[in-house]
Parts: sequence; structure tokens; C-alpha cells
Amino acid sequence: MIGAGPAGLAASLTTAHRELTTLVVEAKDRPGGQPQFLYADKRIVDVPGFPDGVTGEELSARVYRQALDALVQFRFGEELADIEDTEEVEKDDPLKRVVTSVGGYLCRKVIIAMGLLLFPRTLPVLEVLNSKKVFYKAPRIREYDDHRVAIVGGGDSALDAAVMILERQGSVNLLVREAIPVGKADTLARIQERGGTVHLSTEISSASFSGDQMQIALTDGSELRADLAIVQI
Repeated sequence: MIGAGPAGLAASLTTAHRELTTLVVEAKDRPGGQPQFLYADKRIVDVPGFPDGVTGEELSARVYRQALDALVQFRFGEELADIEDTEEVEKDDPLKRVVTSVGGYLCRKVIIAMGLLLFPRTLPVLEVLNSKKVFYKAPRIREYDDHRVAIVGGGDSALDAAVMILERQGSVNLLVREAIPVGKADTLARIQERGGTVHLSTEISSASFSGDQMQIALTDGSELRADLAIVQI
């Protein structure tokens, strides 16, 4: 199994419970994939069996524990390099060799479940700040409690991050390039009901630090200050 995100963990449970020896190779240092690394504190409400929702971190931990109980084996910190055919045969199946950055493994079948956890797109105008206050994933709760946050993006991830911050007494400026955000309309309504400011048809033209705060200029001519910025594009 290549990948220990939600799909890889679910697939490993399926194979292990069918008494197949299962090994999961994961490039990251821990399991969970996108829910763990991009929105660990976000409450996910569309997972069956969790009527009240479950955080990305909790979901990852629960499924990983379930996989361990099913005797699934894991190798973390190993990145897939190649999958090779071999001349070896077991139970009439030709074996393959999974080659990683650390070693290699012989197996009868390979399931690739690398999912959608790609490197997020950076925003050059904020990258030049070279600051740890610029995030490309939803920060942990303690990093934005009571903070002023600028969020770049109009999709569901950006809108969900805005709601999370507003629910924890932070303030939000949502910067959307489009005239109408592409995320869910009801989420946008929640942002506005909770006092979030939505800037439409605008982008960041420049950014700098004034003391500990970011000074952000927008293409519509306005300016704002923020303690941190989250980019979800």
C-alpha cells in the first residue's frame, strides 16, 4: 500500500481483514494524509458514523489505531521511487518490488493511494516576507485564537478556515479574487453573520511588516493589518 491517508488506511483495513499481509509505505512521518496535515482541527461532518463530526486529527488517529489492531504494518518517512517487475513468483503471481527512498519490498499486489495531498500553491507576494506567519494550511487553534487573520482564497477550504477562526473569537478578512466565491454559499453566509469581512474581486498587491503585524495592500486600493495570513488557493 502506498500512502497512509484516508484511502490508504481504509484499503489497508480491507486487505488486513481478509488475512492478507499488508504493509503501508508513507512519505510523511505519520499517518492521516490531507485531514491530518491540512486541517487537523477542522470538524469534518461528511464521514459516515460521526453524526456530530470529527476533527481531521481524531479521524486519522482512530483509523490508524484500527489498522494497527488489524496487524497492518507501517513504514513512515519512506517515499516511493519505483515499482519494478521481477521474475520471482508466489502462488502463481509474479512478484513486484516496491522501491522506496530507504529500501525495497517484494509483494504480490500494490495499491497506490497517494490521494490529493499535493504541495500547496504559494503566493509570491507573501513568500517574499519569508515569515512563519504565512500559512498554506489551516493552523492549529492555538496559533490563531483572538488574532486578526487575512485569508486568501474563495473555495471551501478558505471559507472553512474563516469560520473556524471566527468561532474562536478571531477576526477575519477574506480576500477573494473572483467576484463570487466558489465555496459553499451557506458557509459564506456564516462568515458574514459572524462579522467576517469579505473582499471580492481583489488580490494582494504588496505586503510588509509593521512591527509584529503584516501591512497588506490590496488591488482595490484598500489596506489592512493582520497577525497572520492563510493562503488557500
